[in-house]
Amino acid sequence: LKVVDRCKHIFKLAQGEYVAPEKVEQAYQQSGLVSQVFVDGDTLSSFPVALVVPDPEALERALFKPVTNGHGKGAQANGNGAVPEKRTIEELCADPEAKKVVLIEFKKLGLEANLMGFEKVKNIQLIPEPFSVENSMLTPTLKTARPAVRKHYSEQLAGLYRQGAVAI
Repeated sequence: LKVVDRCKHIFKLAQGEYVAPEKVEQAYQQSGLVSQVFVDGDTLSSFPVALVVPDPEALERALFKPVTNGHGKGAQANGNGAVPEKRTIEELCADPEAKKVVLIEFKKLGLEANLMGFEKVKNIQLIPEPFSVENSMLTPTLKTARPAVRKHYSEQLAGLYRQGAVAI
């Protein structure tokens, strides 16, 4: 007998597979790019999705890595060669490239953690507001208040399912 999650947190996917979200969240939490992860599933969908609170500094560094300018000299630059300005967490969360970087990291971490294919999240939403006791997204024992998060972000979660799996 192996306990992987609380019984009431486990959800069933459309193909009949059961997923323990806290196991998946623990795997993805290993990423330095994220502060918090909330994995959710639906019986009408064949894959789980996630709400991700990014670590702004780490994500900014991952988006703008040193590149060479052709003369052997490195510079901090984005795709068009411009040196980036510091962005707010809201701007980072709205950047599709940031979402792609986090999904690539999650794919790597899923392989390392030996997650089954149906356990791996296929779409994410970056959110700027961290879960806390003050906003009722965490319990006093600092566990995710799953029903509260699901209710508060119901539109975003529904949108992730409508978008479908993101190819990376």
